[in-house]
Amino acid sequence: MKKLICIVGVFVFLGMCQPANVSRGGNTNADDIVPFIWGTLGGNFKRTGLSPLEGPTSGFLQWTFTTDAPVQTSVTVDARGRIYVACMDGKLYCLETDGSVDWVYDANSPLTTSPTIATGGILVGSKSGTLHVVDFSGAVQWKYKAGGPIYSCPAVQVDGNMLFGSNDGCVYALNPNGNLVWKRQFVSTGPIPPAIFASPAIADDGTIYIGTVCDPVLYALNPEDGSLRWECRFPRGTGVFASPVVGDDGIIYQTLVRDDHLYAVNPDDGSISWALDLADTNQDWYHPDCCDQIPDCSDEDGWSEPALGPDGTIYVSLDDAYLRAVNPNGTVKWGIRLGDVGNFTLAVDKNGHVYAACDSGHMFVIDLTGQVVAKLVMDHWLSYPVIGTEKTIILTDPTDRGLCTSECNHLLVIGAGILQ
Repeated sequence: MKKLICIVGVFVFLGMCQPANVSRGGNTNADDIVPFIWGTLGGNFKRTGLSPLEGPTSGFLQWTFTTDAPVQTSVTVDARGRIYVACMDGKLYCLETDGSVDWVYDANSPLTTSPTIATGGILVGSKSGTLHVVDFSGAVQWKYKAGGPIYSCPAVQVDGNMLFGSNDGCVYALNPNGNLVWKRQFVSTGPIPPAIFASPAIADDGTIYIGTVCDPVLYALNPEDGSLRWECRFPRGTGVFASPVVGDDGIIYQTLVRDDHLYAVNPDDGSISWALDLADTNQDWYHPDCCDQIPDCSDEDGWSEPALGPDGTIYVSLDDAYLRAVNPNGTVKWGIRLGDVGNFTLAVDKNGHVYAACDSGHMFVIDLTGQVVAKLVMDHWLSYPVIGTEKTIILTDPTDRGLCTSECNHLLVIGAGILQ
């Protein structure tokens, strides 16, 4: 059963559709060597959040898929439109475009990264510290054991080598056969271990960008051996949690834990091109009362990655309920308050529509001028919007903090159009 969710151009959910009746069973760079529509966290290995497809601005719930545990990462979509879902129940699901199950791979450990699509199959990391490589039929090809849990979504270099970080403080590079090519160990300058939660981003020239949660530092690594090209030490913040995002001009955009700034970093030498205070109370669109639940609004967190628009606009959120649009020169284009809960996960379609999902159960669709053109309302959390085939949006509801009933742990697919 499909439920109408378009009312005067605004998505509104008043309830859940029954889950589908299924059997459980850009540029010349790294993105060009693997076939996908949305192939990893952020869609591509620059982590831009920019889709080559058009998303819907009105529609209905096409189907849902229910898992046995939360899905805490982004889904990915291959060139055929098949959807890969990494779940905390330890299973990697491959779903067809109608929600039917193609195959299921059981990793026997909670899966903690978004799946990454490579030429040889699907890469996914687990809480046990194992990287699993599964072919497109669901058969395991090989596994690699790191020294700690893997929350860092893998990336693929032009030569086919695979990169990921681990909570042991290491970045690993493996060849397509699963053999270690190089490993770089980071150390902590403080009391926090050098765990890596951010996912590596790869620039057009192959440079790898990564950071650890223990220090406010962005590292640029040489792709051949992992040696340090440069490091950018930020003046504020406590560490890097969100992945770096690389623009077409090579500029790297970074948010930090305990810092309300967006930074633009020069790829040539790691210098800071500009730093923008996203919680500047002098901005006419900003009202500090929206972050009353945060003890110190001057130290908000950047937990989620910025996203880039087709015109180069940078979209970014913090813990507060604002979405900001930032010009490439570091000035604010516009800011908009979206409800009362922030920390949006973002995606942008080819026309520049921004899809912003958050823990309040809302997903907003915002146009280039900062106007909300559609809103999806659910009674539980929404995260990681992904633009799929045929003008669809794919969302997860990953609540697992005791606030969710059995209604949670769904994959939702929203289709374009008005139900007749």
